[in-house]
Amino acid sequence: MNKTLLVAMMAGALALGACGKKEDTNAPGAASDAAAASAAATDANSAAASASMAASSAADAASDAAASASMAASSASDAAAAAPASGASQ
Repeated sequence: MNKTLLVAMMAGALALGACGKKEDTNAPGAASDAAAASAAATDANSAAASASMAASSAADAASDAAASASMAASSASDAAAAAPASGASQ
């Protein structure tokens, strides 16, 4: 009788254990790889947009600096031309 009870308990435990398991029919590797690739592409696109904006800002700043330097040089040249030369006889 003990053997019969033991076999019945084992069969019941096996049946209960199998009830909670779900058979996986999808290919989880392919789906997760596609999601990871999509996320990486989105991150790369965002990084490229940020780099483009930074480069544009840097170019604008360089252009402004060049214009300011040109104006300063022109002002210095005008001031030097207007000032009398030192040591010149009058």
